[in-house]
Amino acid sequence: MTVVLLGGNRFEECDSVLSFRGVPLLRVLLGPLRIQLTIPEVLPLGCSVRVDENERLPPDKIHVVSTPRSFAIFWEREHALAIATLVDDDTAHLRVDLRPLGINIHDEADGLHIGGNTFARNVVGRSATAINLG
Repeated sequence: MTVVLLGGNRFEECDSVLSFRGVPLLRVLLGPLRIQLTIPEVLPLGCSVRVDENERLPPDKIHVVSTPRSFAIFWEREHALAIATLVDDDTAHLRVDLRPLGINIHDEADGLHIGGNTFARNVVGRSATAINLG
C-alpha cells in the first residue's frame, strides 16, 4: 500500500494528493520516489509550473534534487515547494509550501493549510484525489 504523510494527515492509495478542478496538482510516486507538480496558468502565479519525468517548467525557475530516498522541488533555488522523504518502502513523508507561487497551501505541525482551512488528523484512502480544489 502506498502511503503519503502530509501535515498530520495520512493519504493511502490516493493517485493525487491535491487536484484543481479535477486535474492533478500534486502527486507522490514511489519506485523510484518522485513528486509530480502541475500548476496551471489560471492560478495566481500567472504561468504554468510543471515537474514530472519529462518536463521541468519553467526551466530557469525550477530546480530538482533527487536521491534514492528523497525528492525535492525548489523555486528559484531558494524556496522549497515540495520535499518527499521515504520513511519505508511504501510510505513517504511530504512537506509542501506553495506560497512562493502565490498559492496559500502549506503544511505545519498543526496540519495542512489550504487557504483559511486546516486539515489535520485525517485518513483518506483509495481515492483518485485526496483533496480537490476549485
